[in-house]
Amino acid sequence: MDSGRRTFLKILAAAWRWEGRAEEANLLLASGDRIACDVVGLAVIKSFGRWKRLVASSPWEMGQVKRAVQLGIGARSGQELELLIASLDRDPAFHALMEKVKSFVGPGT
Repeated sequence: MDSGRRTFLKILAAAWRWEGRAEEANLLLASGDRIACDVVGLAVIKSFGRWKRLVASSPWEMGQVKRAVQLGIGARSGQELELLIASLDRDPAFHALMEKVKSFVGPGT
């Protein structure tokens, strides 16, 4: 996965990306598709419900994602994504979070 992204998420779930309370997401995202990682990361942030601009729309509607889709850089919709989900510690909250994320990413996930 030379060109892929690997991201360990400790997200800032707030109204603006430079302020607010950090949340422990304890996730590892890995993909050869940069847009897929961005959309899933945005869906995780949306699941915390504190960034109003994102809560009110789809991760696919965020500026950087829309532009990347226009440029043909990666996935264009949830139908082009497959989420492989595993919990190392079998935390039930993880699966609840992932169900939310899947609903925000869209059909096909």
